[in-house]
Amino acid sequence: MRFRTMLVCCAALALALTVGYEYTQAAASPSPVLKVGTVSVRRVLRDCQRNARYRAQVLAEQSKAENELNQLRKEESALQAGLMALKPGTMDYINHLKELLAKQADIQVREQLASQERLTKDHRWTEDLYKEILQIIKELAAERGFDLILEGDEAEFPMQSSEELMMALRTNKLLYAKGRVDLTPEIVKRLDAK
Repeated sequence: MRFRTMLVCCAALALALTVGYEYTQAAASPSPVLKVGTVSVRRVLRDCQRNARYRAQVLAEQSKAENELNQLRKEESALQAGLMALKPGTMDYINHLKELLAKQADIQVREQLASQERLTKDHRWTEDLYKEILQIIKELAAERGFDLILEGDEAEFPMQSSEELMMALRTNKLLYAKGRVDLTPEIVKRLDAK
């Protein structure tokens, strides 16, 4: 019985020494360090030349559409002035009124359509560009051995409005990261190279 007790105690001691050794080795060995990078997608969108060219194209298209609408508004004003010269209730007055109402409806439809087209086009452009940015980030992370890439958009002070401040509070999740690598300029460079 003594032998058994002694054998069990020796086995328990050996187990305790093994566990203790493993624990001290785990504590002594440095924990793996994650290589973390950040990208400010807002800065990428703001700084990349492709987006600047797109915005210039959109402004030119908007200017052209606004000129066409202004021409229609001038025609509408002329129709209104012509209507004032006619006697209400006559066939000329009614025909002129129909033409004026049709012109006003045309202007309204064109304004709404232009606004919706602009929103849809901007949405599609931004979505496609964002997909490209994500692909570039994935490729860059693989090339340079990053374990983690976070959105690193920093708030710009002073804030213009309380809504902008609240948006920053809700969306800026990375507040500080020691030793992070800002990959934003590299992403802009690669995006413009495409």
